Amino acid sequence: MLFTELEELVLKTLSFYEPMTLAKIILGFENEILKKHPHFNQEDLEQILLKLRRMGLVTRRTMKDQRVWQRAHPPRTWYGRLWLKLSTLF
Repeated sequence: MLFTELEELVLKTLSFYEPMTLAKIILGFENEILKKHPHFNQEDLEQILLKLRRMGLVTRRTMKDQRVWQRAHPPRTWYGRLWLKLSTLF
């Protein structure tokens, strides 16, 4: 998959373990990349998160009346699951 520089930045910033609000995501960005994109705003971030959510790379939940996003673990392929089951048998 080809990602834009901003999409890669969002994916790199999101955590697999801790759900993050928009404020935490923005604070986690690297300054150098944001300086390259001065037009980047919260609406763009929400559009990128929606696109990544549709691709299955990000999940969205509601915690304490706030929307939070978390990076999703990629699903295993059928042969990966089969290999895992067979390896536990021996």
